[in-house]
Amino acid sequence: MLDIKYKALPIAPGDTNIYIFRTIKEYNVVMVCINEAGGLPAYIITRNLIESFRNVQYVLIVGIGGGILSDDY
Repeated sequence: MLDIKYKALPIAPGDTNIYIFRTIKEYNVVMVCINEAGGLPAYIITRNLIESFRNVQYVLIVGIGGGILSDDY
């Protein structure tokens, strides 16, 4: 799915995200992984991404959405 791999680009001071730079067809893609659950970590990572890469046009956040079932249900 991911085509060309790019070298790391400079990021904003204080940005602790680790990014992966690739292409999908003619689109340049910047990916970052969220290591914690919840809205605040997602917000912080997204804010850092936008601070470091001001020309980003779209942000897509993908997650499991529903959690993990337990034996109680």
